[in-house]
Amino acid sequence: KSWGNAIWFDDAAEEMGADVIRWIACAAKPETNLLFGYNKSKEVRRLFFMKLLNIYNFFYQYASLDGWTPDQQPEELDALDKWILGKLDETVEKVTISLDSYLTMPACNEIDRFVDILSKWYVRRSRRRFWKTEGDDEKKAAYSTLYRCLKTIVYLMSPITPHFSEALYQRMVKPVEPGLPESVHHCVWPTVDVSVRDMDLMEEMDLALDLSSAGRSARNQAVIKLRQPLAEVMVIVPEAKVAKIERIVDILREELNVKTVNVGTDRSALQGLTVLPVASVLGRKHGREFTKIGAAIKELGAVDAAKLAADESVNVMVDNKPVEVLPEEVELKSVPRDDYSVIEEQDMLVGVYTVISEELRGEGLARDVVRRIQSLRKDADFDIDDQITTYYTGSPEVEAVFGEESEYIKVETLSDELVKGEAPDGAAVQEFEIDGLSLKLGLIKK
Repeated sequence: KSWGNAIWFDDAAEEMGADVIRWIACAAKPETNLLFGYNKSKEVRRLFFMKLLNIYNFFYQYASLDGWTPDQQPEELDALDKWILGKLDETVEKVTISLDSYLTMPACNEIDRFVDILSKWYVRRSRRRFWKTEGDDEKKAAYSTLYRCLKTIVYLMSPITPHFSEALYQRMVKPVEPGLPESVHHCVWPTVDVSVRDMDLMEEMDLALDLSSAGRSARNQAVIKLRQPLAEVMVIVPEAKVAKIERIVDILREELNVKTVNVGTDRSALQGLTVLPVASVLGRKHGREFTKIGAAIKELGAVDAAKLAADESVNVMVDNKPVEVLPEEVELKSVPRDDYSVIEEQDMLVGVYTVISEELRGEGLARDVVRRIQSLRKDADFDIDDQITTYYTGSPEVEAVFGEESEYIKVETLSDELVKGEAPDGAAVQEFEIDGLSLKLGLIKK
């Protein structure tokens, strides 16, 4: 310890928490050196424990507000509910197999992976169901599904993080199910019924995740933020996947914030081929003539590139003489179509159309405005169901958006009124800048 390269257990347990230490140890490969330290504990706490706590806090906040209890079961589950419950069953199955073999690392990885998709996909895509004021069957399904997911994860984590799991069990489960055992460590281990899984649905939703991830990467590649609506995304896939993807176009449209999703099988719709000479081969074959032949090869068009891709030879003209070019003498490189940002994902291509019209730009600005209002609501410590009046001033482009997109802004921010002008005394006020444009907001709670 005097050398500064050791951490005493009591110090670590006090600052990091015993269960964080347990998780770090159990998630590591036993045959390799353990990466351990205060920075590692902060990373694990932020990336895993806080993510799970944020899901719990989200659930608790809305379930308490609506007075939901586990006996309020829905008549039918949404496709998203069925998918996440299928993922939960897969997680239970894999964690059980791992822990039965005393393998904690794969168990931790499976739990971590599930919590990640629960947060980034299920909760995010279900938010509007929780926000609804009426307590209909759709809302009950969302509560029931999220509760079951959280409760099961608490059970699965209990051998690895006994204190954290017990705390969540006592806060979330025991108050609404008093008939259950006094401790999570006395509960029956979760079981799996593989027969109820909808494998087609699982595959379609997994495709939606993969394609959404690729589409977001294509946006990032073009430096276009997700809040900015775009006209189109084009998805090129093998014929066998077309029908599955056509069933998830609505999800892709929402996830990628585009107006249309076009699905096809012809890769040339998004990618062209450019032909480059292989100097080591052509130089040895043609000697001093290589420079001229190489330049002619670079000028080959799409038809000749397709022939070379099909393993056929082509001719180029050099000094008014035809010169045969063989497939092995060139390198074919894929190039994206103009105005598209393209990402390849496994055997699929995803391309977003990067030209932004003025109308789309206005919609994107409206989303930025909503984000700023929501941020100010949070800073002002308003309750999630508080109705407000929003006052605004700013650059002409920003003020115009409040008129053009007024209904969207009102619904998204629970604003009864949007008033152009300075806010009265007592309002929560803040100034923002959006892509070089000024915006001043003032919020008054009704």
